[in-house]
Amino acid sequence: MTGTFALVAFQPAAPAGTLSAFLSENGYTILEGPKAGGMYRLRISPAILTDAERDALVEKLKARADLISFASAAPAAK
Repeated sequence: MTGTFALVAFQPAAPAGTLSAFLSENGYTILEGPKAGGMYRLRISPAILTDAERDALVEKLKARADLISFASAAPAAK
């Protein structure tokens, strides 16, 4: 699958409806998870973004500290 990806952990108390709406509104798709440590792999764009574009989306995830406890860029799946 092509695109740009992130690893995230969700806040345990995040309301499922709010979290689902945030993911949907931003076009993010959960591909895998939960993995060890409660991590999920998200596709944050169907396009392969530049590092700067990817980093901006990761920062957008981090800005939602009410929903996201951890976010980091992830490599493309092989």
